[in-house]
Amino acid sequence: MWVNMRQAVIMALALAATAAPAQAQVPSAADCAKATTVAAKTACVQARQSAADKDIAAAYDQLSQTLSAPARNHLRNDQESWRAAHNRVCATETVDTVTGAGALDRQECVLSRTRRRTEWLRVLPTGDSYPYIAEHARTESGSVPGIRYAFSAVYPRFERPGIDYKEANTRLTQAADAMFEKPDRSDAAPGRTQRWSREFDYTLLFATPRLATIIGARNVYLGGAHPVGYLTTIMVDVPTGRLIAPTDIFVRGFESKILPLVQADLRRQFREQPGFDEALQPAKLLKLLLEDRRWIARADRIDIEFNTYEVGPYVSGPYSVSLPYERIASLIRRDGPLADKVR
Repeated sequence: MWVNMRQAVIMALALAATAAPAQAQVPSAADCAKATTVAAKTACVQARQSAADKDIAAAYDQLSQTLSAPARNHLRNDQESWRAAHNRVCATETVDTVTGAGALDRQECVLSRTRRRTEWLRVLPTGDSYPYIAEHARTESGSVPGIRYAFSAVYPRFERPGIDYKEANTRLTQAADAMFEKPDRSDAAPGRTQRWSREFDYTLLFATPRLATIIGARNVYLGGAHPVGYLTTIMVDVPTGRLIAPTDIFVRGFESKILPLVQADLRRQFREQPGFDEALQPAKLLKLLLEDRRWIARADRIDIEFNTYEVGPYVSGPYSVSLPYERIASLIRRDGPLADKVR
């Protein structure tokens, strides 16, 4: 069951990014699923990978041509680092021994990461607004008596020269480090071998060239009935390195105006995804809304994310409330990082 959750997290990240343009005559995942032999499936995946390789090369060249020499050097170094980590991340036991996956699953991992990197290159601001963000990756696998484990973390780091990004980078590094806590003998279950996995991955979004949102996705399985996947976010003002909170985006007292919008949206979602009615009580919901880690600034809207168990049971999954900028224009500060959205 945990493989399905892992796929759900990957899908959530893919949906969080901008959709890739359609390509003619490139087989889809559904097409590959119809293949009846390993050779046919492999050929299908390789055809998709070939198309993805062309897309990433085009996206890289298009971005690189807009950059100054220092920015272009940074992009080239980061692309080389990404390629070096690319196969290592997909070869880790996280998608191999621990999950029972095989060669085709690793090829799908490579394809997924290639496509996501392509979208990453496409969303980066160009020219003088290039944000100097690099991707880092760590993997580790091993065993202790009674437990086999595999951990991985892929996360960004802000590197624009002359800007203090210590707070943002520390938050991101800590989120990655949390994936690598090793088990010991006391964690083992008597009479059976457990398989543990922790993964951290992310999506990078820009509401404006200066406001970046990092959506971190964690997937944790520690041998129980099911894994737990959850999102956490940070918003960063790229030119200054400052972390952005909802209070930086909205006018004073915004909470009382946004609260009923969120309540109404969650009530609507509860009709199809039953949730906890008590979570909609104003005091409880307001406490959740004041947490910076659930706010996402997109190009056309604000999203507020609620993880599994926060407002509903595991079976209902996570919830997301979207607020288009035109709907909340009166609440957006004219001197804040999203002022351009309402001018």
